[in-house]
Amino acid sequence: MNSNDNPLPPKIGYWIFNYMPQWEAVSMEVQTLSSAFRQNLGTRVIALNVWGRSIKLKGHVKHIPLPYALPAVVFLSRIAAQVEVNHIFASPTEPLLTRRLAKLDNTVLTIAKDSPKLDVLEKNAATLRNLRHIVVESSRHKDLLLQLGVEKDRLQVIYPGVDLQPYRPAGSRFTILFATSPFSKYDLLARGIHLMIRVAKLLPEVHFRLIWRRNVEELSNLLSETNPPNISVVSGFVEDMGAEYDASHTTILPALTDYSLKPSPHSALLSLAHGKPLLVSRPASLAGVVERSNCGIVFEPSVEGLCDAITRLMSNYPIYQENAHTAAKAFFSKEQFLARYAQLYSSLLAH
Repeated sequence: MNSNDNPLPPKIGYWIFNYMPQWEAVSMEVQTLSSAFRQNLGTRVIALNVWGRSIKLKGHVKHIPLPYALPAVVFLSRIAAQVEVNHIFASPTEPLLTRRLAKLDNTVLTIAKDSPKLDVLEKNAATLRNLRHIVVESSRHKDLLLQLGVEKDRLQVIYPGVDLQPYRPAGSRFTILFATSPFSKYDLLARGIHLMIRVAKLLPEVHFRLIWRRNVEELSNLLSETNPPNISVVSGFVEDMGAEYDASHTTILPALTDYSLKPSPHSALLSLAHGKPLLVSRPASLAGVVERSNCGIVFEPSVEGLCDAITRLMSNYPIYQENAHTAAKAFFSKEQFLARYAQLYSSLLAH
């Protein structure tokens, strides 16, 4: 019998909003961890979903539509009490779960999403200081939490992990991949969509390829107004994203603010894993990693800044490309990702 047919009683419960591991980055992290530790420690996933799904309380993954979770706080607390470690993946200002589960002495928070409201973060400081441990995926969040008085030994940086893939040269036309589309139709400016459109008109020899998950109508309307011929859009679920990275020369993170994107966008990590360098705006959380490892170019989020960065990357492409795999291995190794979480769980379960 396969060991997964008779799993251990769960010691670790993963809590996440909108669990969609087939295409959502944070969900992929939870799926990786819950699968890796299921045999030796026992795990379960509790997903609170905004978008549909019926209630599912049996099995390894429990789905609870969010409207039903609000009046069922006592029930959620009962689930939390059944495991030895509750591990939340959310923003530092998440209002429903973190405050309640922080009252337990075994709760871990991984800050895998950002929040634009520092005043709300400050109001949540007491809850954050009460957590057993906090994992961050960017140096910015580590610094903010230290400022708020979170104890240093309760805090560490663990970047998401990816597997290295063979490098495959892209075609002759320089192609820039964007794969961090917003869920909200009002995030186009913050995500740098308007910026890329303006730059595309100035650099007709460059091809921008946008992978878009939801609300493609807003993007289509915007593109129909400007009509740039060197921008193509792939909408919906893409089954083979590896082929998209292979067909591109670089992946772009054109965030206009330091909270426009997730702390460690998986499109950047996967791009490096495929040997493709990055174009990263100065406010993006990975800018420091890119500069230290020379695996791409960091630019100011302006039309002039992006144009200059693209020109520099095209002119010196081999220099940056040869550092992409090295950076992925150094910062975003899946083995290191799992090993550091294994060490964390071991320390928590030993008490």
